[in-house]
Amino acid sequence: MMAVVHNNNNNNNIDNDNDNNNNNDSKDPNHTPHWELQLKGAGSTPFSRRGDGRAVLRSSIREFLASEAMHFLRVPTTRALSLVVSGEGVARDMFYNGNVREEVGAIVCRVGASLMRFGSYQLPFSRNNIPLLKEILDYSIAHDFPEIRPRSA
Repeated sequence: MMAVVHNNNNNNNIDNDNDNNNNNDSKDPNHTPHWELQLKGAGSTPFSRRGDGRAVLRSSIREFLASEAMHFLRVPTTRALSLVVSGEGVARDMFYNGNVREEVGAIVCRVGASLMRFGSYQLPFSRNNIPLLKEILDYSIAHDFPEIRPRSA
């Protein structure tokens, strides 16, 4: 699940500290800076890799802390905007030893200038879905790299 949040002011950084942690520094005057939001653990999607699309609290806490640590170490990455307990139990085999137990479910809301990943292009390519691959590339260029858009005649 993903949403785009447009930022109509001139400050593109999510925390106002000029950390250059985003790719919205386009020189295109028509480019509107934006932030994308993604819910991890909210349920299955076409990209869930045959999983249930749920997340457990222990791994969600780890992701939240790691994203904040990377941010403060000046490593450009997405950040965890929020972490909530989902109220659902999630069956997981924590040690991959056949001992499945119910764990506390959680949802992490990630935020970034772009949530496009290498896999965003790999999946349609691996399925030979060229029209979808072209659509994703066109979207990525228009939203993340508008300065390389072909100029119309």
